[in-house]
Amino acid sequence: MKSSFLGDGYGVIDGTWRVANGKDLSPMHCGLVPVALSYGADPAGMLPKLLKFNVETPNERQVFRALMCLYLASSAFWVMAALTPEWQTAGLIWAVLFMLSLALGRLLSIVLTAGRQRRCSISTLQLSLQPAH
Repeated sequence: MKSSFLGDGYGVIDGTWRVANGKDLSPMHCGLVPVALSYGADPAGMLPKLLKFNVETPNERQVFRALMCLYLASSAFWVMAALTPEWQTAGLIWAVLFMLSLALGRLLSIVLTAGRQRRCSISTLQLSLQPAH
């Protein structure tokens, strides 16, 4: 068996790249399950405490329960991928895409919020610079 490792479980083995192992995916599902349950188990009770906003309508609760199910499904996939060597690379790719999507969503939120805040500040400045009649 010819191998060239970059670390534990990484590198080229018999001409095939190995980029993941089950240990890489364990923190993913362990960290995501509590987040999922905090969003969806009781959104009207937990979210005001955790995120400081109220979830009042059934539609709002359904959105957070759908998010919970999405997170639990991702978690279940990472558990299956950790236990199935053939799925480990796909599990790692999904974990990277999942984390990048969270980062991109946060960046988009910052850009859009900053744009609105900047427009609001400019409007406020223009109003304050107008002469009083």
